[in-house]
Amino acid sequence: EISIRSNGSDNGPVWEMDIPSEFFAGLDGTVAISVSYVDISKFDSTVKGRIGDGKVFSIELANNGTVIHELGQTVTVRIAYSLESGERAHGIKLWYLDGSGVLNEVSDVRYDNGYVVFTTDHFSDWVLDFEDAPSSGSLFAVLFGIIVATILAVIIIKRIE
Repeated sequence: EISIRSNGSDNGPVWEMDIPSEFFAGLDGTVAISVSYVDISKFDSTVKGRIGDGKVFSIELANNGTVIHELGQTVTVRIAYSLESGERAHGIKLWYLDGSGVLNEVSDVRYDNGYVVFTTDHFSDWVLDFEDAPSSGSLFAVLFGIIVATILAVIIIKRIE
């Protein structure tokens, strides 16, 4: 396995990847990997609507200038990300945007020590977003509903006996 790290740039975050060394066996010449932020204005209004408030970044790998999307190997990717106000690590969501503009949720994603960490077997555009944490009011409403339902169930059981 080969670990690669970039210190980021004006157009991209700090990132790290673990790539199986076998992946490079069939490549020759120059191999370039980049992670860059994507300006969502490049997408049509339908895709923009799907992205919403998500942050979009692109991961690209090229061999002698030819872009390779399908890797044929599983790669671990770590993208540096500082949680913003209201974002919670447990609420992280990640999707990849396929060629037809469909967002596909990634199930194997976590936030770990300042990095969004996931595994993938392809590179494309990615959308990072967070579920809103429930407000204390909505949490209270759920707990209150559970308590009321439990009390009603006990009353009904007592009447049946």
